[in-house]
Amino acid sequence: MDDQGAQGRPRSLAGSAILAGGWRLDLGRLRADEGLRHALWAAALCLLVVVAAGISAYLIFGPVTYLPGILDTPGLIDGFGSTLKDTLAAPFARWDSAWYVLAAQHGYGYGPGAGSATFFPLYPLMIAALGALGPGDIVAGVLISIVSLIVALRLIWLLTQAEFGDAYPDAPRLAVLVTAVFPTAFFLTAVEPEAFLLAVSTGAFWYARKGRWALAGLLGGLGAAAHSLGPLLLVPLGLFYLQEHNWRLRPDVLWLGLVPAGYAAFMAYLGLRGLDPLWPVYAHETWDRFFTGPISGTWEAIRAAFAGARQ
Repeated sequence: MDDQGAQGRPRSLAGSAILAGGWRLDLGRLRADEGLRHALWAAALCLLVVVAAGISAYLIFGPVTYLPGILDTPGLIDGFGSTLKDTLAAPFARWDSAWYVLAAQHGYGYGPGAGSATFFPLYPLMIAALGALGPGDIVAGVLISIVSLIVALRLIWLLTQAEFGDAYPDAPRLAVLVTAVFPTAFFLTAVEPEAFLLAVSTGAFWYARKGRWALAGLLGGLGAAAHSLGPLLLVPLGLFYLQEHNWRLRPDVLWLGLVPAGYAAFMAYLGLRGLDPLWPVYAHETWDRFFTGPISGTWEAIRAAFAGARQ
């Protein structure tokens, strides 16, 4: 005789739903969600490659001992107290990761022990909030990036399916896979806001495509508060809006004002702290970032690429 659940269903079927923390997770629905399955597999593949390559490089070449003031300016991402911790952190916490951790721990200021306005505040705020629950700032940053990567890949699947799914059935799967294994995809698992920016950007485009401009503007605003490139989301969202409305403005266009509002909120915060509200504008000069034309920009990009490889 089959073992029946409280409502007459076999326990094998009832077991496909798990209650955790008040949330009901339907495993059957997850298995049926092809886009989510591919997003999870692609994120796992990306993580596996990053961990294997990062740990191998660390074990072969060891920690970076030269240019400590450049590669780990605040001294936060080297020397965790044990070889095991240093090795595990190596694939995730390098370069600009230290600055985001510094902003999470000490906020912004001009002194040597404070974060720089080059690195926008939303991601450090999330690190500080999650890290305070116990995992620590590095682990918190990695968790935020990985969850953001899964969300971004799922949204990339939806967008590609909507645009090309009928003509090219393999396009969503390939788009997700290429994003996850692209040579610079290691940034998407690092303690940096690239994965979060990718998630909110694709989310903004998805909701713009559905005509839900409030959500599109909100996600764009989150991107503008998390990354220096975030305010530029106003350009494609604005063009999308005009195309959808035959180049006419309607009252719902005001929702797109949430994008620059995210940037303005950062500037207002700096002003209230007694810092220069325009600091995010010129702080990038410290990292030799400046406006230039396409030809000179290409040359500068090549030069910077060789310099980075040499370092």
